[in-house]
Amino acid sequence: MKKAIFEIGMLGFFVSTVIFGIQGYTLFQSISRGFIVFVGIELTAALALAASSWFATDPKTGAAPPADQTRREQPAPTRS
Repeated sequence: MKKAIFEIGMLGFFVSTVIFGIQGYTLFQSISRGFIVFVGIELTAALALAASSWFATDPKTGAAPPADQTRREQPAPTRS
């Protein structure tokens, strides 16, 4: 998961650097603004991942619920 978040951040960095370069910013301004975009994407993705894992845990035990409690099995249909 860390690798996917990093790759999304790198994609944002390169795309934003190209966009800022096309808009006429200097090389240093384009790279520094691209880095800011990279940090923003990384923080947002990391916070989203942390929030999703926090919501998935059981507040009483701090662990994920067992697999047998997450699915409700329905009885098999009977033939009459």
